[in-house]
Amino acid sequence: MRFEPRLLDEIRARLSLSDIVGRRVNWDRRKTQPGKGDFWACCPFHQEKEPEFFTSTTGATATSASVAVLPATISPLCAKPKA
Repeated sequence: MRFEPRLLDEIRARLSLSDIVGRRVNWDRRKTQPGKGDFWACCPFHQEKEPEFFTSTTGATATSASVAVLPATISPLCAKPKA
């Protein structure tokens, strides 16, 4: 399914990736730098003990262990808030 660039730009302007992902993960307070737009957490797709999942609000990206997470994999993060 393709979306018009105008619609995607509007969504990006209204929503922060860190807010969406932050509903599902707990940001690491030691490694996260909100002022720079860098957010770190344990990967929601793996059982990790160290924060290796990275989300950037400046580049609108999310990576896990240096592998880019496709936008389609972000949708499960939006489905259920963390307990």
